[in-house]
Amino acid sequence: MSSKGQQTAIKDSAPPVEKEEVEEEIKDDANEDEDQDQDERDGMEGLHEAERFIAFTDAVIAIAMTLLILPLMEATKDFFVGEDGGEDKEKTVAGYFDENLRELIGFIVSFYTVALFWVQHAMMCYRIEKFTSLMLVLNFIWMLGIVFLPIGASLLALAPDDNNVKYGVYMGSMILSRVAGLGMSIITRIDKRTWKNNKNPGNTFIILDALMILLLVIALLVSLFTNAGLSSLLILGAGPWIKIIIKKHMAKN
Repeated sequence: MSSKGQQTAIKDSAPPVEKEEVEEEIKDDANEDEDQDQDERDGMEGLHEAERFIAFTDAVIAIAMTLLILPLMEATKDFFVGEDGGEDKEKTVAGYFDENLRELIGFIVSFYTVALFWVQHAMMCYRIEKFTSLMLVLNFIWMLGIVFLPIGASLLALAPDDNNVKYGVYMGSMILSRVAGLGMSIITRIDKRTWKNNKNPGNTFIILDALMILLLVIALLVSLFTNAGLSSLLILGAGPWIKIIIKKHMAKN
């Protein structure tokens, strides 16, 4: 007897209460088979469930943001511990912040920048149901730029002031993430298979990524060829305001 025939025979011969349970089991089995078939079809089409990769990305970003504080923690130990390994009682908290002001500013700017990157990435992912294989690669490149940022922050704190290459490393990692994010935005816009609820995500994220890349390139050039240093990143402060203007303009149209 076939599997379907056996299920029907069990269903017909079961008592009323057990009959309902059997029906539920049959429905659950059917749903599991359907989900498995859908997963297999998605895999064959090069699609992947976005939720799992988004959760993994969030965890990576949380760790990267935590690591940004490490240079300041090391500076705290170096400042308050004397050459003999004991406490240097002549040092004050005010003196610590005065001596490490540049590192503190670098941490705040880095934390703000990563938070800004994550917010835009999260907003884009809210509109995504599936990842293509290329999107997965671009998402890992996006994470690579973010994870490398603490190294750039350490270079800012420890490298000589006259070495502008450290700004290239620091901002270069940001540009790498933004370029990868732009690629993801473009794929999401043109590939309907990735859309959540079959809803077009629009061009907003493409414009915002392109805008942030432009601002970062300007900041990088300013830091490399002038004495502005880390202050050049203040250019990024224009990003949220331009974002508001763009959204209002697109809403009117």
